[in-house]
Amino acid sequence: MDLTKLNFKENFQLFKSALNQSDFIAIDAEFSGLYNKLKLNPLDEFGDRYEILRKNLKQYVLLQVGICCFELLTPGEYKCYPFNFNIFPYSHEQSKDFNTAFLCDSNTLTFLADNKFDFNKVIYSGIPYISMMNLKSLIRQTKPLLSPTPTPALSRELELINRCIYSQIGEHEHTKERVLSTEEPILSADQPDLELTADTNETESNFDNLVIMTSFNQILQLVSQSNKRTVFHNGFLDLFHIMNQFYGPLPEKWDDFKSMVHSFFPKIFDTKYLACIDPFRDHIDQSSLATVYELFSAKFPLNITFPPQFDRYTPGGIEYKHEAGYDAMMTGHIFGSMLLLGVKIDKFVNEIFLGMQGVFHFSPTKRDIRPQRDNVLHFSTKSPRDKISKEEITDLLSPFTRVNNFWYHNNSVFVMLQKSLRKVDLLNFRTSCVHTKYHIMSYEEYYNAKRKIGYYEPEPNTKRNKNSVNKQQQTPKFHSKYSVESSNGNKSVNTDTQTVFPNVDDWDP
Repeated sequence: MDLTKLNFKENFQLFKSALNQSDFIAIDAEFSGLYNKLKLNPLDEFGDRYEILRKNLKQYVLLQVGICCFELLTPGEYKCYPFNFNIFPYSHEQSKDFNTAFLCDSNTLTFLADNKFDFNKVIYSGIPYISMMNLKSLIRQTKPLLSPTPTPALSRELELINRCIYSQIGEHEHTKERVLSTEEPILSADQPDLELTADTNETESNFDNLVIMTSFNQILQLVSQSNKRTVFHNGFLDLFHIMNQFYGPLPEKWDDFKSMVHSFFPKIFDTKYLACIDPFRDHIDQSSLATVYELFSAKFPLNITFPPQFDRYTPGGIEYKHEAGYDAMMTGHIFGSMLLLGVKIDKFVNEIFLGMQGVFHFSPTKRDIRPQRDNVLHFSTKSPRDKISKEEITDLLSPFTRVNNFWYHNNSVFVMLQKSLRKVDLLNFRTSCVHTKYHIMSYEEYYNAKRKIGYYEPEPNTKRNKNSVNKQQQTPKFHSKYSVESSNGNKSVNTDTQTVFPNVDDWDP
């Protein structure tokens, strides 16, 4: 089902119903740009990679989000509800406050155009949303209008006030805080039979505008509240942009970002990560979405039916490839096929593909385990006038080991060796290079010299009994402005001003 602001209202309840009935959901997104021009180092640490992306990608926006709901009928049989949401930042010709400036990448737009992406539909008919920063500003502007002068406590006004109160304190399934009752009157009436004033009409008008402006925000709130298994394929960038645009601004620290992600999506599965591990990788030779979908569909076919109104992606709908809804459908199909293997897939929850050298995934709920890089050396020149030469470095290392790869980083280079050097060999190698133009460090020395933000120190060697829990696998206690202590001990996001209404199930646009 292709959704715009023209048919969003009439299909909102249909989405809620499909979501509530689903066994799991799959999400995919299309952006206005990627990071093609960024020089990402495969040896980046977690925090370094996040910082680069945070600074360079936060001005791109989502243009399309696909959410596909899979209702389990019998093992291997599903009813499929694919929703393709065309979205666009809210704007109003009479208001400069909510004008959104964003970047586009020519390569990305060309790719989307080649795949029949309808930019006019997105711009003219995209479902509105606003950023968290604009939402906070709107609440500050709207609040005074809710009690301008004493007016009768009509039920409609009480409803508006109740919703706006919740819009500021939020409601999240793990949040402990509750609004206490008060004996102080919220409204007072000078004349019990007073009719609605112009101020009241303005209040209702402002509330109606708020509903329109946050249309797609409510969809994501429903997804978060549903606590369903949520499936992505190579989902890091999808999560990055969703957090940035709907729950941001993004925190500066990597650990705070992980905490933020887990608060809103507590049960994430990444089919690209799954495709790279046993037993799933035995069935494929590549992990791209199209390849994994094709192979798993053939080897582990599902019986999928599309209800009326959802036949856009039935067999033969390949012309919608790279439409967010279609890619979400493929992602969910892969996950359903993987379930047929009988693997206890829940043990892979919250493992998200990242694709860095030596560490290809991360978990929002676990400590980051730094990879061993004993076979990596860092070379820099002693003088900025000197240039690094691969041939020279290869010759210098030839008596000790062979070189596998080079990665340039600013005015230096990381060199991956075929094998790690013993300490004595590393010492001898450095001694032999004393009079060269190079300054040489092991990767660990380079890392310790450069370290700036939130990495975990190795646990000290302490005696543990055989029943103790491996500390590497414990959920870290994130100390973040996004976290609050919940009644069940989990960390969840502090939802102050992040939930527009108390319960989206009660909202009918």
